[in-house]
Amino acid sequence: DFRFTADWQSMQTIARAGTVIAIDGGRPVVTPCDDCVLVMPAPLRYQCAGMTAVRLGCVEPLGVDA
Repeated sequence: DFRFTADWQSMQTIARAGTVIAIDGGRPVVTPCDDCVLVMPAPLRYQCAGMTAVRLGCVEPLGVDA
């Protein structure tokens, strides 16, 4: 059983690591980093069991000298 904890939108940025964004089988799904971007591959109305509901994106510095 998977459910989101709020009406999150694709490309929304979550400020704090550890924010609970969903519950999956009774376990919390949390953001792994500060400023985490939610990437939702399909609208919620098209999701079914076994589909990816959300991908979590963390911005990493490129390491290029300016």
